[in-house]
Amino acid sequence: MTTLLAETFTDGPVRNGVRVVDGYGIRLAVERGHLVIADGTGRDRRSTRYPKVGHGLRRLVIIGHTGTISLEALRWLDRVGVPVVNIDNDGRELARTSRAGLDDARLRRIQALAAGTPTGLGIVVDLLDAKLTGQATLAADRLDAPDIAERIHALRDRLANVDTLEEARDCEAQGAYAYFSAWPDAVAIRWANRDRERVPERWHRFDARRSPLTAGSPVKAADPVNALLNYLYALAETECRLACQILGLDAGLGFLHSDTKGRDSLALDLIEPVRPHVDTYLLDLLDGHVFRKADFHESDDGHCRLLPPLTHRLADTLSQWQGVVAPWAESVAHVLADASTRPIRKPTPLTSATRRAAAIGTSSGRRKIAQTRRPATTPNVPVLSGCEECGRPLTNPDRRYCPDCWPTRRAQGQRAAVIAAAAASTDAAKQASKGSAISKAKLQAVDRAAVELGWQPDEWQHLIRPCVGALTLAQIQSATGYGISHASRIKRGVQRPHPRHWAALAAALTAPG
Repeated sequence: MTTLLAETFTDGPVRNGVRVVDGYGIRLAVERGHLVIADGTGRDRRSTRYPKVGHGLRRLVIIGHTGTISLEALRWLDRVGVPVVNIDNDGRELARTSRAGLDDARLRRIQALAAGTPTGLGIVVDLLDAKLTGQATLAADRLDAPDIAERIHALRDRLANVDTLEEARDCEAQGAYAYFSAWPDAVAIRWANRDRERVPERWHRFDARRSPLTAGSPVKAADPVNALLNYLYALAETECRLACQILGLDAGLGFLHSDTKGRDSLALDLIEPVRPHVDTYLLDLLDGHVFRKADFHESDDGHCRLLPPLTHRLADTLSQWQGVVAPWAESVAHVLADASTRPIRKPTPLTSATRRAAAIGTSSGRRKIAQTRRPATTPNVPVLSGCEECGRPLTNPDRRYCPDCWPTRRAQGQRAAVIAAAAASTDAAKQASKGSAISKAKLQAVDRAAVELGWQPDEWQHLIRPCVGALTLAQIQSATGYGISHASRIKRGVQRPHPRHWAALAAALTAPG
């Protein structure tokens, strides 16, 4: 066993605090106090282990439904405070675990009673105001649709004065319709060169947010862009559920979304202000990433789904959405606590804002932290990069081609360079011959001028030129009217002056002294 550990177990890959576990025959267990994870497929199997101190984990995401996880592994993860999320290949959440959060029945009672009251309506208006603001900004800055941005701003102004939940829902619906109407003209997906002709025609574009497979709903995506949106929204929704659990809220009791069997309405409420941040990430991804046909699967009915490794690379964004969801979830919990007739404590376990404020207050006594409900900036999520030829993920974002495609592309580039050089030399030869033809024509014109002036063309070469070297530059300039540079060339025999100057030069040769 010692030899096996030394040979196969390595430090686990963790990006942004997220460890993605995928493949077949997944195994999570505890051995010698370490969490051991075995995952992958075929020759890409990997075994990793993590200590209790310095593991670097913030989320453990299991993608797939084949494998085992021991009770001791669940206890290990609970003790170190790492939530576990199990996501199916289609992005649907199968299970989740996290450390038990706040447990205050008074908060949940207020939450249940707040729906349809001014408190619930105020929460809805705050969430939708942030969503409409983000959509208007994206429409103006990223989608090049200032007119649509103005329409969304008008709906936002109208939202501030609504009196009923139905009016707020109408503003949100109109804003979403206007916002996604700007996507078809501004959004496109880049395919690897070898896959452009292999994917369905509709996969090259974004037609609408609603899917033709499910009338009036985007649930079953028919194209890759909608599939990416659905998957990223599902990840963000998972973080909303975890936030509700940590804060002691009931994820099924929402305010904007009505109560429905099997739906976490409050999680869907919390995701509304997060959607513009997810959209920003996707627009950056579409601008910079080259996709492969192997990244997606089309089912028999036309449903488009994401496939590994793209799925678990996108799962790395979970920690980013957690940072955006956290202040909104705490804000909702605090609004509900303020609505209670009895005092309810308002902790901030997600953002740690209270703890930071207390620490700064203790150290300075004068500084204060202003707790804000809205994140200042969009999370800096790294954009994926892929080979422009085959779409294979690249480890170096500065590269354009993978190691397999680079030799072929380099050979093509060298061949193109040779062809270009040959074309350039041909052009140079044509220009040289053209210049030679022009010079020959000029010489013929000069010879004709010499004959017209009573000279023979060869008299310059045999009679005048051998003696011009005895003249000074001043004499040549006086005889021809040329500048000193031309006079110097004539004196050295490099340049032949026009025949009209030959007589003056001959006279200067015969002039006394």
